[in-house]
Amino acid sequence: MKIIICLDDKNGMLYNKRRQSKDQTIIQDMIETFPFLIMNSYSYSLFKDYDYSITIQINDDLPKIDNDKDFQFIEQNSLSLYENRISEVVVYYWNRKYPADLRCSIDFTSDRWQCIEEKEWVGSSHEKITRKRYIQKVDE
Repeated sequence: MKIIICLDDKNGMLYNKRRQSKDQTIIQDMIETFPFLIMNSYSYSLFKDYDYSITIQINDDLPKIDNDKDFQFIEQNSLSLYENRISEVVVYYWNRKYPADLRCSIDFTSDRWQCIEEKEWVGSSHEKITRKRYIQKVDE
């Protein structure tokens, strides 16, 4: 399973059952980076006003889909039950601390994960956005 998530500095994902923040440059980066995305209706609301040539599949059953080919954009779900099935994660970091009632359970500083790509830019609502791509290390 390949996923995309947005996190604050404390691994926060949601506060009061809604996204902590949004930034137009993240949406634009996803559109430019991923030719096919799977997401739920809540996340699709971020994309509906953009002109894009990618394919978006709406599925409100995320992240239960076993699809190791395409990325799933996850905003509202705990990942703890799925962590062992996740092979790759793209994290957009807000580089801020927000209140959160849902946090990402994955520890990207552990030996299980390897950062293979990092990119930073100035966002539309944040001084710095960082995108990191992690792969889960395979036991040898």
